[in-house]
Amino acid sequence: MISVWSATDLIPQPSCPACSAPAPHRKSAVRIDGLGVKRCPQCALLFLDPVPTDEAIGECYTAEYYSGDSWNRRRIGYTPEWDYHGERERALINGTLLGHSALASLDLRGKSILEIGCSDGALLFSLKQLGPSRLVGLDVNQVALKYGREHFGLDLRHDTLRTANFAPSEFDIVVMIDVLEHIKDVAAFFAEAARCLKPGGVMVIFTPNASALMLTRRRWSYLNRCLEHVCYLSVESLRRLGSPHGIVIERSWSEGYPAMEYPYRTYRIPRLARLLLQPHIALANRVNRLRFDHAEKRGAGVELRVIMRRAAMLPRVDSL
Repeated sequence: MISVWSATDLIPQPSCPACSAPAPHRKSAVRIDGLGVKRCPQCALLFLDPVPTDEAIGECYTAEYYSGDSWNRRRIGYTPEWDYHGERERALINGTLLGHSALASLDLRGKSILEIGCSDGALLFSLKQLGPSRLVGLDVNQVALKYGREHFGLDLRHDTLRTANFAPSEFDIVVMIDVLEHIKDVAAFFAEAARCLKPGGVMVIFTPNASALMLTRRRWSYLNRCLEHVCYLSVESLRRLGSPHGIVIERSWSEGYPAMEYPYRTYRIPRLARLLLQPHIALANRVNRLRFDHAEKRGAGVELRVIMRRAAMLPRVDSL
């Protein structure tokens, strides 16, 4: 366990933040920061109990979140060796930017697109050549937005979805790449995103895959990283979130090996020497590799990718 949160940072979460069902007593897993992960028996959402306060979570998203400096303070954010904006620019050039291929598979011509949690706007910029009529990005990180405005010249706004005051059905496509897992009141947030979406419009969601935990249990890699996350979604929990708003899953898939590797004592010696000196670790990792080799095909890859569509005409709800 590592020390990340103080006692005053945490509050109990007695019910599911998506459907309000009572939280189960049993934990499905415990993260490296000591927080329990529970699975809602009604909607399958995984959520923390206790959960960090809004203030404690807000402190994670400083300028250092992208630079790696916060890793030393609270072990939150990117590592010091990671050049966030440099990696984004390289991915933009070679066409491998996260989310681009999924969005490029859609017909974007003449479409209005909102990206919630746009960071520096690189993904939106990568879509300009595909003919959208409007590109808008929202984020709470001023540093990333400033970088994006200077480099890409897009409509990037320092705002939250709740206070942005978008009109109902304003956008054809709403994009949320690695966003929902950061949201405590995930049902209300999803409802507001749905309100902005036109009938027949599309949601593109990328998020850590809760189904991977159910497969790998304590070996799930997300128990050891991204400790600012407060909930984890699956195909089932997203289906239930979308149902009240006439939004259904059109396509879903998973990517990535889901289990955490057992660490070697040192990586400074050659790989063959590590294997000879610590064969038990090499064997354990090999067994896990074979055990979870087909996780992606089983829908339990570490990352979940979902394309959802709002019904062209919402069902009528008669008053009782």
